[in-house]
Amino acid sequence: MTVVNTDAVAHTVTSDEEAVFDVSIEANSEATFTVPDEPGEYSFFCEPHPNMVDTLVVG
Repeated sequence: MTVVNTDAVAHTVTSDEEAVFDVSIEANSEATFTVPDEPGEYSFFCEPHPNMVDTLVVG
């Protein structure tokens, strides 16, 4: 999966469950990471901005 960060600050995509996924995306750049093989919903947050949360759905 590719994540695009169009902000002027860095972000992360960090799973709530430890060691599932954790990727840093520098400002105005993109990053690629491997999503889990198991279908389901994976909640995540941004480490520098913990109020930024969402859910990755793997089908």
